[in-house]
Amino acid sequence: MRAIVNSPEPSTFKATKASLAEFPALDGQSVSFAVLQYPANSISDPHTHPCYAELLFLLLGTVEVGFIDTTNKLFTKVLQPPDVLVFPMGLVHYRYHSVEKNYSAAVSAFGSSCANTTQASIKYMEALTMPWSHVGLCVCERGKHLAMLIGGNDL
Repeated sequence: MRAIVNSPEPSTFKATKASLAEFPALDGQSVSFAVLQYPANSISDPHTHPCYAELLFLLLGTVEVGFIDTTNKLFTKVLQPPDVLVFPMGLVHYRYHSVEKNYSAAVSAFGSSCANTTQASIKYMEALTMPWSHVGLCVCERGKHLAMLIGGNDL
């Protein structure tokens, strides 16, 4: 974590984790966290945590968040400090910082000491039965995952 204090803002989305891999004292504790840094126009690819929930606490800036519920309905919300949001276990979700000039930062806590993500593939996203006419789509930098940027319902 010392590497993020007083360091320059990253040029792309960055997650600095404190999980079992980085901090062995978490073994058996069922908790970990990550500091999330969002430069202008950055996104965390749509993903899920199959075995635990994520608690997001926004510290700085604004971030659009969204998740798809179990009925394939997209919910979105723009968070501002000191907003807190829970991404329920197993639901596909994303975080997007659309502001062109400002930097955003958040902390995510996880109900597991081995926090990791399962990326939502294009094939998976295309298989959803949600009304895509209400969702703006773009292919992320890596070209592997969809990023839902606009649309949906308020949380």
